[in-house]
Amino acid sequence: MGQLVADHPALRSDIVEFRRVLEGATAYFAALRSNADDRKRIRALMRELERCHRVDDKVAEAEADAQLHDAIAQASHNAMFLHLHVSVIAMLREHITISGTGMREYGEDSSELLLLQHRTVCEAICARRPEEARTAMQTHIDFVRNWLERTEG
Repeated sequence: MGQLVADHPALRSDIVEFRRVLEGATAYFAALRSNADDRKRIRALMRELERCHRVDDKVAEAEADAQLHDAIAQASHNAMFLHLHVSVIAMLREHITISGTGMREYGEDSSELLLLQHRTVCEAICARRPEEARTAMQTHIDFVRNWLERTEG
């Protein structure tokens, strides 16, 4: 998939568009349907993301980011969303890691905004506010898309 995206950069835009729809919906349903164990895992991954950010380990931070997105998909308790997420997990994980690491290396402002966006998504899910969770996730994906357009355009 990495080679396909490298050969056809326009696919990156398609991936981001797909992520916006899928992950917005998974965040919505995670807020609606997550159980105590799901929320505990999401909080733990958010703490790990914050820890990696604090020690400035950008690679580990990007990996924690990808794991957090996985946990949100699992917490949606929607078999179709989970199936789609798992079916394209390598592509999504690669995209999350590539864009996440690149954005974190771009500057402290981007890195801080990513952390704040993830915190906002997690807080909305854990507070069981579905519309807020979807909007927060879509805002996060839009931020990634805008950053990619600026740096690749």
